[in-house]
Amino acid sequence: MKKTLHFKNKKNYEKWLAYNWIHNVEKMGVKPHSQIIISGRKHKVKHKKGQGLAGAFLIGMITLFVVALIYGILSSPFTSVYNSIYNLTNDSGVHDTMGKVRTTWIYFPLILIVGVIIYMLAQGMKREPYYYG
Repeated sequence: MKKTLHFKNKKNYEKWLAYNWIHNVEKMGVKPHSQIIISGRKHKVKHKKGQGLAGAFLIGMITLFVVALIYGILSSPFTSVYNSIYNLTNDSGVHDTMGKVRTTWIYFPLILIVGVIIYMLAQGMKREPYYYG
């Protein structure tokens, strides 16, 4: 790559970045870096601090804690309501519906936890930085 790259405006620079991060990834981010000049002024590249993984981990752990807390608090009331409704009737439609409600109550937190773990893993594998043009 050239030592100095000149651009007329920031929009052209962002288009160039987007194109090269797609087509020339192996050359991008490798030293020696080119000096960027936009409209005659030197451009200093500012990168975000690496908070992607830490932020995802924090959001994931808070979500898991809240789900576990809510599930723990509401499990005994759900069980008592479920048992009282299930025992009050002999209608098979009500029993089928209550069975589905109980299955949902049991497996919904597990599905949510797996989704949060997948989110945390995906955020951890995401490459930084992303440029959009």
